[in-house]
Amino acid sequence: MITFITDILTPAEPDILKGFEHYDLVFVPLDDDLSADFLRISPPETGWSHDELCRHSGRLECGDAYLAPPGIPLNIPSAQWVGSSEV
Repeated sequence: MITFITDILTPAEPDILKGFEHYDLVFVPLDDDLSADFLRISPPETGWSHDELCRHSGRLECGDAYLAPPGIPLNIPSAQWVGSSEV
């Protein structure tokens, strides 16, 4: 199960979703290489929020979650890491 680290608990924490709200959610298993997406989910019409992301936390047992530009393969420099099963 993926733990998303996008909730903001104190005013000092950055909003890592800002600017990535309309990117695709991409799950990558830990044993996979990053050249192929495992599962890609389009954002909701209103964009991703912490609660919206958490609704998908059970879709991957072990791996990482990224927000990546729609329509292109996952590229770590252009993606935002948002969670992992290893958190």
